[in-house]
Formats: sequence, C-alpha cells, structure tokens
Amino acid sequence: MNTPENRAKTLENIVKRLKNEETRWDAILQLKVIKDHAWVDDLVKLLSNEDWVIRWCVAEKLGELGHTRAIHPLIALLSDRDFHVRKNAAKALIRFGSKMVPVLARYFGSPNPVIRSQVQQILVSVGPKIIPDLEAALEDEGWVVSNRIIDVIWRLGGENAETAIIRGISNIQIQDHAIILLGMMKSKRAIPHLMKVFNKPNLRRLVVYSLFRIGEEEAYPVIVNALLSNSTSITTLTTQIIQKIGIPILKHLAQAIPNAGPKKKSVIALMLKIDSTKALAILSKMASTYPEIKTLTTQITHPSQDPDSPKGGFLSKLGF
Repeated sequence: MNTPENRAKTLENIVKRLKNEETRWDAILQLKVIKDHAWVDDLVKLLSNEDWVIRWCVAEKLGELGHTRAIHPLIALLSDRDFHVRKNAAKALIRFGSKMVPVLARYFGSPNPVIRSQVQQILVSVGPKIIPDLEAALEDEGWVVSNRIIDVIWRLGGENAETAIIRGISNIQIQDHAIILLGMMKSKRAIPHLMKVFNKPNLRRLVVYSLFRIGEEEAYPVIVNALLSNSTSITTLTTQIIQKIGIPILKHLAQAIPNAGPKKKSVIALMLKIDSTKALAILSKMASTYPEIKTLTTQITHPSQDPDSPKGGFLSKLGF
C-alpha cells in the first residue's frame, strides 16, 4: 500500500542503493516507476541530502512528477555546490513549463547572482510560449524583477515578444527599458507608440535613440508621414521629434514635399529651420523638377517678396 510508512521505507532503500555504485542504476529505475504525487513531499526532503547523487536523481524525478510543490525547493537547488545537481534542477524546472513562470520570475529579485542567472537561462530555454505568462507576471512585480522579465521577453524574440514590449511602453516601471529594447529589435511597429510618448521630457532622449536604432529607412518615412497629419497635436509632436533628429531626416522631408499638399510650405520651412544651408542645397536640386518648390522657398527666405505677407510673411509667423 502507498502509505507514508511504506513510502518512507521505499525511499530509504532507494537512497541506500543510490549510494552504492553497483546498485545505483537499479535504484534509478525504481525511482522512474514512481508516478504518484503523494511522493512529492518525501522526495523534496531528500533534496537536502549530503550526497550529490541523491540530490541529482531526486531533482530529475521531481521534474518528471511536475507537481508545483516542488518548484520552490528546486529553485533553491539552483545554487547547489555541485554543478550536476544545478543542471538537473534547471532541467526539472524547464519541464514545468508555464506553471513555474510566476514563481520562478520572482527569484529575479534574489540577492544571489547565481540564482538570477539560472532563472534567466531557464526561462529563455522554455521558449516563446511563456511570453503571455511573463507579461502577466509584470503586473505583480516591482521595478527590479519587472525589468529583468522584460529583458527575458526580448531575448525570446518574435512577434509576441515585440507586442508585449510595445505594451510595456505604457508601464512606468519598465517603459525606459521597453523603449530601448524596441530600438534594438528595430521594431517598425513600435514607431507610432514611441512618437506618442515623446511629449514626456524624461523619455525624449530614449525615444530618439530608439528611432535611430530602428533605422533611417524604416523610421523616418513614418515620422514624416505623421507630420502631414490633419491633427494639430500630432503635427506639433512630430515637428519636435524631427527637430531633435535634425540633419539626417532632411532628405526624407524633401521626398515628402511633392505629395504634401497644403503643407508643402511648412515642410520646407521646417527643413530650413533644421539647417538652412543643407536644406537649400537639397531644395535647389529639386526646383528644376518641381518649380513650385523654388517659389515657396523664396516666400520663406525672402518674405518681403511675398505679396501675401507684407509684415514678414510665413517665416516670421513661425518665429524664425
């Protein structure tokens, strides 16, 4: 019968045989046939056995049984003095899959660097399927743990990871880290979300850094397109971003002029404000193909020649 007394006697016999090299394999096979979760608590007690072989074998068995009561004891084993034991404890935790994520993630707050490193490796090893569980864990953790979790999500990669990190922009605890990671991922999908938080002074430097990392050809056309929006608030925010980027975005502004409609003049004015010398060089090359560009540029640079602006014209209205 599977009584506590019988279990204790059986395990005592298994332990004795595990310590003997001649009978160790038979003892391992005997452990293999245990399937009942009633054995979990008795097995957990053996994790503190002084013999590394016992700890090594029992850790593997607890992973096979997959009962959540074993998660904390197995995590404690991640800092075991024996490498083989640590390795089997990690392999056992991986077998738990998503069940161990909320518990394991909290150990990112451990003062033990060995455990923190092992936690990261285990979570990454499980794979992208745990991203929803990791994102859910963000809601319950503090700054340190949350930022280590978002780093694991980034390491897992893929579309789900990108989506989770984009959502992280709105999480005050991890938004700085999320912005940087999206730049490192070269996430084109993140560009509109990054632009929305540019109005927060403490995030502007990070947003521009991220946009640079995403890449000129990917990010700048999206930014310039937002400049042509009919929304005043979006246009104002986009103008600030463009001014912060500066000279590298000039050619993208120039490419937008032919299709900018009534905003052609404001786009030209913005180019001139960023760097008038470089802007004029670009505009002069375009003028032969688009004569209107020369007219609009003249109205801005020589407002006295603009019949519609006797008091300084468009340039003065923009505060130039």
